[in-house]
Amino acid sequence: MKTVVFILTLNGNVPQDKSLHLLAGSGISTVARSSGCNYWQSAAIGTGVGLLKEGVYDKMLGKGNPSVKDAIATAVGSLINFKITIGKNKSKHEKKFNTQEEYCVR
Repeated sequence: MKTVVFILTLNGNVPQDKSLHLLAGSGISTVARSSGCNYWQSAAIGTGVGLLKEGVYDKMLGKGNPSVKDAIATAVGSLINFKITIGKNKSKHEKKFNTQEEYCVR
């Protein structure tokens, strides 16, 4: 998965900062997924962290430059990981999420 995002960012059309946001979103949703969150929760957590970073850390605390594009890049990274995870782990016959994955924390 990281290889796909890395290749996407190597083409030179994506600024380095946005590439880092893509990788951060992907990494955050991967950690959430591996800690027991289901697909939707892991994508939401990655997106939420990106929004919080831009809104709280950058804008409210004045520690950086808030950017909607950075938040979008983080969300896209989370969703790329979400899409690849579903494609890799779900069989074509499996229609519903496993009920044991209902909550992040067990």
